[in-house]
Amino acid sequence: MENADWTTTILTGLIPGGQLYSRYKYYNLSFDRLYLIPFTFLPLLNLPISILWKFNKFAPGKGTGVPINPLSGWLFIPILAFTLLPQLLEKVELESSYITAISIIVTMIALMIPGTIFLSSDKCKTEINKSFMSNMGKALSTGITAYGIACLGGIALGYSANDLMSNIIISAFYILSYFIVMIFNQLEPNICNTGIFGSTIDNLSLMAAACIILYRYISNKDS
Repeated sequence: MENADWTTTILTGLIPGGQLYSRYKYYNLSFDRLYLIPFTFLPLLNLPISILWKFNKFAPGKGTGVPINPLSGWLFIPILAFTLLPQLLEKVELESSYITAISIIVTMIALMIPGTIFLSSDKCKTEINKSFMSNMGKALSTGITAYGIACLGGIALGYSANDLMSNIIISAFYILSYFIVMIFNQLEPNICNTGIFGSTIDNLSLMAAACIILYRYISNKDS
C-alpha cells in the first residue's frame, strides 16, 4: 500500500486516533499489532511511532481485508443530538420523566442512523440485506457501544456533566470510538454475519457501554 507522506505522518501522530486512521489507510490494516493501539491516544508517544512507521521500521500487517471507511456526514445527526438536544429540552416545560423519555428515544434513533445507512448501503464484505430489522439492531448496538466509549473518555477527562462543553468533548470522542467500533466490526467475526445485536463480544461491549451511559446519567441527575 502507499506509504503516508510527511504531512499525514505528523498530523496522524499528533491527532488522537490518528494512528488508527494510518493503520486503516496506509499500513494494510495492521490491527494485528494491538499493543501499539493504546498509544494512539497519547500524541507524545504516538508521534514517534508514526515516524518509525514512515521509515518502515514496523512491517505492515497482512490485515484481514481492508474494510470500508465508516465515517460519513450522517455522524452529524447523533453529534447534534448530543450537543443541542439537552440545551433544547431545558427550555421545554415538561415533567422530568417526559424529558428523560424524549431524550432517550431521540438519542437512540440518532445513534442508529449512521450504522443503518452504512449497513443498508451494501458496504460490508458479506451479504447483509436479509433483514432490515437485523441491520437496525446491529446499528443500534454499535451506536450505543461507541457512545459508551465516548462517555468513558469524557468521564476520564472530567467532562461527565451534561453541559455544552462536556457534550462537545464527548462528541469528539464519539467520532473516534465509532470509527474504531465499525472498523473492528468489519473484521471476523464481522458485523455483517452475526446475530441481531452482533457477536457475543459485541453484546458484552453493548452491556458495558450501557452501564457507562447509565452511570453518566445518574451522576448528572444527582448533581
